[in-house]
Amino acid sequence: MRLALTNRRDLLKAGLWAGAIPLAGGTAFAHREPAQKQILVFSETVCPETEVFGRDVHAHRLGADPSTEMFDLDAALKKGVVKAVFGLTRNSSQFLIEQVALAHGYYPTFKGVHAYDNGSLRHEITGARSDVLRLTDQIQNAPALWPQIIARNVPVLRAAHGAKEIARFQTPLRRPQQSPGYLVSWMLEKAHD
Repeated sequence: MRLALTNRRDLLKAGLWAGAIPLAGGTAFAHREPAQKQILVFSETVCPETEVFGRDVHAHRLGADPSTEMFDLDAALKKGVVKAVFGLTRNSSQFLIEQVALAHGYYPTFKGVHAYDNGSLRHEITGARSDVLRLTDQIQNAPALWPQIIARNVPVLRAAHGAKEIARFQTPLRRPQQSPGYLVSWMLEKAHD
């Protein structure tokens, strides 16, 4: 199937919607209204960890300047078809996306901080207890696969309303070349949906 893209805005919209993952299975969509609300997933093209994550969940890829995508994100959130926004990005990109989403009633329900430090990777995961326990166990058992583990858990993460669990741990893992050394995984969900 070929999409006829007549201008830059259409191209960006196609890319934005192609990164959406249906909550109850199925395939990603472009330029059509979904029958159910979607989880919109973002990654970046700036480092190996986000590239691996993005490939595993078919995420929408943010380039070096994510601000160019914010108008399209705003339009998607206005349509009301997005249940949650999730990503593995640099902190600055997460901040931009969160500011756009907050204006539409989306709030943080999950966050993971992943920071390299002297031959190890420190993780701080905050969210629903079951998610935090599952992710902690999986990452500790396969430290080098942490981006794939986060990706595999995107469809099953639950909103943490009220008290959130926090887990802090580190795993032996050296920082890859071209990695910023500090990444965040995060989920923003629509309040009262």
